[in-house]
Amino acid sequence: MSSTPSFALVVGASDISPLQVFAEKAGLDFSKILQELGLSADLHDAASAGEARLEDYFRILARLSFAAQDETCQISVRPLIPGTTDFVFSMLAESPDLFDAMRRIAKSYNLVHGGAYNRVEKRASGLVYIIDDKEFPYATGAGSSFVYSLMEGVLIFLHALLSHATGTNLFSSVRKIYSKRPQAGASSPFLAFWNAPVHCNANYYALIYDHTVAKTPIKMVGDNAPPAAGVYDIVAKLIAEKECAGAEPFRMTDRVIDLLEAGVVNQDEIGLRLGVSTATLRRRLTAEDASFRDLRHRVLNERAKILLRRRRHVSDVAQELGFSDFRSFSRAFKQWNGVTPSVYVSSG
Repeated sequence: MSSTPSFALVVGASDISPLQVFAEKAGLDFSKILQELGLSADLHDAASAGEARLEDYFRILARLSFAAQDETCQISVRPLIPGTTDFVFSMLAESPDLFDAMRRIAKSYNLVHGGAYNRVEKRASGLVYIIDDKEFPYATGAGSSFVYSLMEGVLIFLHALLSHATGTNLFSSVRKIYSKRPQAGASSPFLAFWNAPVHCNANYYALIYDHTVAKTPIKMVGDNAPPAAGVYDIVAKLIAEKECAGAEPFRMTDRVIDLLEAGVVNQDEIGLRLGVSTATLRRRLTAEDASFRDLRHRVLNERAKILLRRRRHVSDVAQELGFSDFRSFSRAFKQWNGVTPSVYVSSG
């Protein structure tokens, strides 16, 4: 992987200045903290038009939580003492798989925060981790714009934890992100981090994974469980990987092909998996000069060729691909390739 980012995820002074306010409430010298991290001392000053990489934003959070002895960085009227996140990690030791781990994390954070703010659901659209902060006791001064960024950052932190816990790259398994940020102000480095559809103006924050990763085993136990600061290091690594990969736009075509190749062939079901209606799915594909029918045929054709090259009988291939009989499969195959399955096999 290239070490030079092809683009950068950056946050502005509007996201950093609230951290300075909380630092002052904790009796900390915010400018000194910035300098110790190798950042400009006036980064939080809107007049300076300063900005920092998203990775640095999380580094600031990590330093503040340690220095203030409050893992919420004083954004809540109920401070969390250092070690709270380590307690949450310890609850994963008995988790057999990702879905169970998500539920244990939600239960643990509800316990330490003293409210039912987190929940996990298994829906048709995937595994959903929900953070409903309507009743969360935010500290005075936590403006709505900052809260949007903060909670979107929590989703990234959660994703980093789950990725490390499974020892698996879960990035491509993220199917949708929900944020309460208004649609009109949807530009956010915290949302640009994802290669998945983002639903703004939602009633809560949510991270949705594909069903296929539900049974992914948990490996983070014992000495393999990082301290809270260690998760921030994982976040930084994920951000660096995203920046090096480039700001590739989310393509509905690619996601549809992924699901078709995974065996999901029903258009309505694919829409549910991707968190969109069937009509929206069709519009998005049309905008990308594609259609569900053509993509389905493309995937079926490639699968058919593989099976035929393995000398599978035409009738068996037709049945496995969902055709009513081998004649309808043969007609379709000839339409796609200009030759019948038998001719294709003999010419190979």
